[in-house]
Amino acid sequence: MTPQDNDGKDFDFEKIANNMPLVTVIPEDWFFSEKFFPKDGHPPDEPPKLGIAWLGKDSDTRDVEKKCGLGDPEPERYFFVGRADPEFGGMAFAYNSHIDARKGEVTPFDTGALGLRSIIPGDLAEDRIRALIEETTESLAKWRESFKGFLVAFFPDPRDYFHGRPRADADWGPSDLPARHKQLAWDKKNEFPYAWTWEARIHEPHPLLDGLLFWGAPHSTHDKLRNYLPRRDSWSSWAEPSWVERLLGTDYIDFDTIPEKSGPNNASHGSIRVFEEEIERRLWPVASV
Repeated sequence: MTPQDNDGKDFDFEKIANNMPLVTVIPEDWFFSEKFFPKDGHPPDEPPKLGIAWLGKDSDTRDVEKKCGLGDPEPERYFFVGRADPEFGGMAFAYNSHIDARKGEVTPFDTGALGLRSIIPGDLAEDRIRALIEETTESLAKWRESFKGFLVAFFPDPRDYFHGRPRADADWGPSDLPARHKQLAWDKKNEFPYAWTWEARIHEPHPLLDGLLFWGAPHSTHDKLRNYLPRRDSWSSWAEPSWVERLLGTDYIDFDTIPEKSGPNNASHGSIRVFEEEIERRLWPVASV
């Protein structure tokens, strides 16, 4: 039987793959770096670009990149395909396929989790870790066709990409692909999304607003951004909106509407789940999630 959505229609895996957004999560203190948000003054006229110059990169990340063979060219920014993780920050940004035009690559699992052996198989030699990443990596320009095949094989009901375990017997990829292995998660359930959530890496900075579908953050963060709105005199009302105005005018999810215990970067698992539910609503407008 062909899997169907809640309207009784067959799932259009190609459409789903083509519309799946890339999501990056940013800690608030990184976002409000003094380079772009000076304490005394206004932000630059041009929006910041997702990349190391704005958001930096810690030494631990660079160490894992070296272990995984990802240092050349150096990734400027990481994304998850369709998923968000509060462990990485309190602000989430979802992008459409416009970002695929950047130089970059995509892998069908979290490379850092594989390199740190926090997902199964966790006994791979370092040479095999690098080889598995190389074997399964797709260019950012062409990854969506492979992602469609992955969904068809591992998630006959593609909504399970957000909610459940992939099929272990899927005929796709090498035998040691993490998606086909039972994972031991911290919540004692048979699920650990790092094993099957695709990871994207861009190798050049990407303007914050280009292709931005929607974003989410605590209400206090939204209010903090409002402090950087330009003061408009009557004679300047015709001026082009600033990038801060454009960001505030983009679809926004208030994370404070979800009263749940926060993670280390001030984003609750519940608020991030609501962010992912918005992605699902856009993929399946009539489906309940």
